[in-house]
Amino acid sequence: MRIAMPIQSERTGTEELLRDGLYHYAAVLADPVTQGLAASIKASIDKLRKKRAEAEEKSDALLVSQALLDRTDYELDTLLRRSELEALAETDKSREDSRYQALLPDGLTALVVKWGAEEARLVRKYRKALEEHFPSVAKRYSKELDLKADATEAAETKWAQAQTDAGQAQSAVFLAKAELVRTLRKSEAALLGLFPGQRARVRSYFRKKRGRAVADAPTPAVTPSAPQP
Repeated sequence: MRIAMPIQSERTGTEELLRDGLYHYAAVLADPVTQGLAASIKASIDKLRKKRAEAEEKSDALLVSQALLDRTDYELDTLLRRSELEALAETDKSREDSRYQALLPDGLTALVVKWGAEEARLVRKYRKALEEHFPSVAKRYSKELDLKADATEAAETKWAQAQTDAGQAQSAVFLAKAELVRTLRKSEAALLGLFPGQRARVRSYFRKKRGRAVADAPTPAVTPSAPQP
């Protein structure tokens, strides 16, 4: 009959599970009778550490890509507001002017609340209307509008890829945790075979638990910052 040892599941926090693994590795390595079990335990620990480090790197990259996307969105919105003010001035500040209506049929706010590729598409449409109805304003802003539209679109692409990479890295951590749990359970079974009926001795190779284990916090979905007024 299998004796249940204090082995936690892969849903346990990564750091907690690594501590379990390291304790068990050190315990079996210290006993000449059980040293043969140590190599597979160490390999699983090293793999989990590597996947954890990779996940942290991808999480950092996601944060950086979000900052870039927020920055390009802010700069594009600022440029839109400046150009809109100059176009509005040419209509004597009348938003009912047919030229202004052609430029921004849904108003400026409906444009600046967008971001990424969707905003870039609308900005290119805005730029064409600017060239048609406010050529003097377009002369000052068209090139920069295109550049910043391209920048925010590229930033969204990088952010989306960073999200995918971060998610995959977190999945790899979970799989590595599951592998370490399987290794610990195999080691437990081997110890039960080495020391049949010696429940206390087998338990002595595993870290004692005090209190409840803490699971890893779920990775929050990262979205661009809300547009600033």
